[in-house]
Amino acid sequence: MTDSQSRYSIVERLAMTKLSLLDAKANLDSQIQDMKQELENKEKGIEALKKASLENLERDISTRRREIGNLRSGIAYQLKNKPKQEKVIESKITEIDKALNSIQKISETAPTAKENA
Repeated sequence: MTDSQSRYSIVERLAMTKLSLLDAKANLDSQIQDMKQELENKEKGIEALKKASLENLERDISTRRREIGNLRSGIAYQLKNKPKQEKVIESKITEIDKALNSIQKISETAPTAKENA
C-alpha cells in the first residue's frame, strides 16, 4: 500500500502543480488586461491634464490682458487729469505759503514772551 500511497502523493503534487500553472496562465490574460486598463487610464489622465493646463493658461492670459487694459486706462486717465491735479496742488501750496507768510508777519510784529515779562 505504500507504493500506491507514494504514487497517489506524487500524482496529487503533480496535479496541484498543474492547477497552479493553469491558474497562472489564466492570470496572464487578466494581468495584461489590467495593464492595458492602467495604460488607458494614464493616457486619459495626460489628456485631461493637458486640457486643464490649457484652460488654466488661457484663464491666466485673459486675466493678465484685463490687468494690462486696466493699467493702460489708468495711465491714460492720470495723464489726462495731470494738469488739473497739478493746478489743485499748486493752489494748495500757494494757500500754505500765504498762511506761512501771515504767520511770519504776525511773529515779526507781535511782542515776544520776553517783551511781555
